[in-house]
Amino acid sequence: MLTRLFLIVSLFSLCFYLYGILYTILNVEPNSCTMTYMFKYPQFVRIHFKENDDFPKYGLYAYSEGGLTEKARAKEFTGAPVIFVPGNSGSHKQARSLASIALQKGLDNGWRQHLDYFTIDYNEEYSALFGGYLENQKTFLKHSIKTVLNLYKKLEHRPTQVVLVGHSMGGKISETLLADPEYTPYINTIISIAGPVDQPVINIDPYIEAFYRNTENALSNSMRINEITNTTNYCGKQISTYVNSNKEKTKLPLDDILFITIGGGSRDFLVQSGLTSSKYSDIHALTTSIPLVWLPVDHLCAVWCKELMLVINRFLYDIISYQRHKNAYRSGQSFVKEKDIKLSKASYHFVKPTRNQQRNEINMISNEHSLGDWVEDSRRVFNVAFKDGLKETRYQMIRLLDIPQHQILTVEAVNIESHDWVYGCAAIEVVGSMRVCSKATSLTHLANHLPSAKHERYFLSVDLHKLKRANPNWTHVLLRIAPTRKPIWLNVDIHSPGDRLLQIQMPKWYSYSKVLLKNDTMLGSSFFRLALTGLEEAHQALEIELKPRRCTSDEDHAVAEVCVPWTRGCERFQYITYKQHKSIMVSSTIPKPLKYNTSENPIYINLHLDPSCRYSVSMKNSFGGTLSRIFLQFSHWLPAHLTAILFLALRYQISISPQGSAFKCGKLHSALLSCSPFFIITATRIFAKFIQSARVLPEPDDFHQSMLVSIIIHGTALALLTLLTGGVWLGITICGSVLHKLIFKTVQLPIPPISSAVVPIIQKIPVSAVVVLISMMFAACGGLGLICACVVHFILMTKRYEDYLEEFVFKTARMIAEKLFGKKSHNNPASDANNETQPSDEKVELEESESQPQQENQSQLAEQNTLSSADIQKLGLSKTDEDMLNRIDQLNDEELDKLLKETIDKQREMNRQRLEADAAKRKEYDSIHEGLSGINFHMTLFLLLILLAIMNFPATLSWAKNYHYSRKLVPDPSLIPGTIVLAALAIIWQFNTPRNICAYRFVSVILYILAAICIIYCQDSVYRLNAVISTAFVFIALHQIFAPKIKEANSEDDGDDELRVRIEKMKATLTDSIIAEEG
Repeated sequence: MLTRLFLIVSLFSLCFYLYGILYTILNVEPNSCTMTYMFKYPQFVRIHFKENDDFPKYGLYAYSEGGLTEKARAKEFTGAPVIFVPGNSGSHKQARSLASIALQKGLDNGWRQHLDYFTIDYNEEYSALFGGYLENQKTFLKHSIKTVLNLYKKLEHRPTQVVLVGHSMGGKISETLLADPEYTPYINTIISIAGPVDQPVINIDPYIEAFYRNTENALSNSMRINEITNTTNYCGKQISTYVNSNKEKTKLPLDDILFITIGGGSRDFLVQSGLTSSKYSDIHALTTSIPLVWLPVDHLCAVWCKELMLVINRFLYDIISYQRHKNAYRSGQSFVKEKDIKLSKASYHFVKPTRNQQRNEINMISNEHSLGDWVEDSRRVFNVAFKDGLKETRYQMIRLLDIPQHQILTVEAVNIESHDWVYGCAAIEVVGSMRVCSKATSLTHLANHLPSAKHERYFLSVDLHKLKRANPNWTHVLLRIAPTRKPIWLNVDIHSPGDRLLQIQMPKWYSYSKVLLKNDTMLGSSFFRLALTGLEEAHQALEIELKPRRCTSDEDHAVAEVCVPWTRGCERFQYITYKQHKSIMVSSTIPKPLKYNTSENPIYINLHLDPSCRYSVSMKNSFGGTLSRIFLQFSHWLPAHLTAILFLALRYQISISPQGSAFKCGKLHSALLSCSPFFIITATRIFAKFIQSARVLPEPDDFHQSMLVSIIIHGTALALLTLLTGGVWLGITICGSVLHKLIFKTVQLPIPPISSAVVPIIQKIPVSAVVVLISMMFAACGGLGLICACVVHFILMTKRYEDYLEEFVFKTARMIAEKLFGKKSHNNPASDANNETQPSDEKVELEESESQPQQENQSQLAEQNTLSSADIQKLGLSKTDEDMLNRIDQLNDEELDKLLKETIDKQREMNRQRLEADAAKRKEYDSIHEGLSGINFHMTLFLLLILLAIMNFPATLSWAKNYHYSRKLVPDPSLIPGTIVLAALAIIWQFNTPRNICAYRFVSVILYILAAICIIYCQDSVYRLNAVISTAFVFIALHQIFAPKIKEANSEDDGDDELRVRIEKMKATLTDSIIAEEG
């Protein structure tokens, strides 16, 4: 029953996982970025320096275009220096979008301020997959910084600092320079674009782990940490909180360096948004929340998206130190060093553009001729539209009233051209027939810029009661509309806090039905807010459907804003129109912190509605969105779960042999389901809690995710292994012989020296092959040796299968021939007779054992509880024993029968349960042919070897890419585990494994411990699986060498011993009853 349940769960898990992949592909948001174009042909000028000789595959380049290239070649640089650092498999040419926009902006302002872009060529190395590159890239970046600054040494006002813009792993490499005190004075600002800053995308080798760990240790005491506490709420954060957050008394060494991290949003499948944020960054923003960008970008689009490139360059130009003297551009330009100025500029461009927050009174009326139109509307919900523009200034007045229905003011302004349009004032003067304010205080900093498909939109939300308490003399809020030719809309909505707020709860994980939240919104209302609680984990996804029911305008436009309070800069916007509306996906980039109170700080979904429409609002659990997030965020768990299941399966395979029988290894496909693979999830969670509380062993990986995620990933791994096992068997049966012959034909070349050298090595497999493979590892790459080891292991399995088929065909042919033609041997008729009857006897015996298991059990029970006179005579009982038996005969027959019946019933029930379990294992044991036992054993080892080769494939790929510069991969994370595994395989291949030896139970215990270690320590730290798999191979090899053989037991002596034991038990039972009777 459990086996079928495990099979169903694993198949459903695989289907869910595949559906998550399909959903991710089909529901990706369209790429709305504008392509960046160059006005002239881009040129990259190589800059040589002495240290470059130590890194021949790297290079430093300066960007230029057209006629300016000659100045770059002459090394005439006068701008503020910026260095672009590419990432994983990135090119130095990716800097051209950033650099081209900066160049054009410098030309437009007459070269008064300009940037000099430099870019680094890392030979497009796979720095995210192989950590051995990271230290070299970091060192080359250090030399490049000094080289760039030396280019300006002849200038009067030479720059002393550079700005680093890193994409992908380039952002992480730039951050690690902060750990070196020698180079931190040369760094002004770091901008990381779509870079995994605090955690790697997949922790696949120990060098990546060491690189991140060393950076963390160095920065923990030098930079301020933006920790997420239980009261953190980033929704509605104003610019002042960003600027003032770093104003503390104690000064740290790296306080003057500005660190900005940017994520790509939902389109970036390679680096998830949660990985782009850093606890050390001063500002973090997804491209979906950056003003004037508001678009998700994929990993490569992040370096050419024009909207993002413009924002970055505007910020860099804003932090150039302004020079007032003549010919300033020729004397050199530098970046400002004051952290507050840089942070304020960065907040303006990447968080929220605002104007001066100083509360100075402004004269609203300069003279009577420029009085304007002052209008006060007593309605709480109204719209003002000027489709043909406005000829004179209009002041829309909103009275401050102390009533509950007049507390929250929300205003949506479309095409407001003035940057200062919201004021608070005391309207105590009357001019003509109008009440006016002669002076007012600006409140424009409270307004937010909203994304829009067509027009420029601003949104204002103010608590009028708080505003009145803070300014008791004020009577009105003013909305100033300057003259313009553009169409203008002003949507005003005044309400109580509860009128436009709806509290909703995340549905249960098993509930996917649609829930109607609001059937119809009020006509004219421009704002509605949903407060969501219960969405606490990163894999959860909720669909909010905002559907226009009827609209009075053809150009309706609504904007949905999603804000998660415990994530910085992760707001996301979405457009909704009558003709085109899509469900709003609500999810979190990172899980909720422990003990975070979502009731006080819920997730907000702000709906900026079109007043001309009525909307219905509904929600439902997103089945596809949840599975998509599981696929994107937890796929790196698969190697750990695949390895753990293989360990559990091997443990079951070596445990099916009954005690005293010859060893046989079970079938892998049945072991995968019979080894109770899902129980390891619960067991490891309990072990992890114990480890965390005991604090003796190393800290385990994060286990705060839902059990549902673990079950889906584990079930997917189980289903994949089941399919992979079938695929390997298919390859062995169909392709094994062909591949075996192909390899030998390839090796037997017409060149005699090669043929005579290689063929003997192949024939002396396996030890000779291991020597060759280990030599290959030390000469080239460990991963290459592991791939070749997989090929050799597959060949050995095909050879075993060929031997099994030959033996099977020979026995079958001989049996058919003997049945058809009779005995053929004349030398030994007795032997022929035995051979002739043996197959039929075995067949009858097998049929009886399969068809009548219950009769056998009953007969065994009867034999166990029956003591004949022959048995007594055979055992040679003493005089005392005979007297006891005589005394027993004198007891009351009824009581004796009752006692014997109870004893026999209990023993029969116990034996029945034991025999049923043994019969199932015995049946599986008997069904395994001796020729297939070895293949079953090596099948599991082969899959473990494949997993090990796949996990070290990135190192092999890096070796192949770097082969032109070095024939050996240094450092090589696959060398040590590969050497250990091949040394163990030399033993396993050389001996006829698995051998008929003892202590398989001890090996099964070790395998279960290793399976638990995989789940506890290797889900996120994938590189640890190298050590775990190597340990398993070592234990298996040592067991095959040193474990003693199983002794063949004498069946007659065993039977006598068992009979004596039964007699002793019966004597003890009857003796107790006699004593009780006499008492």
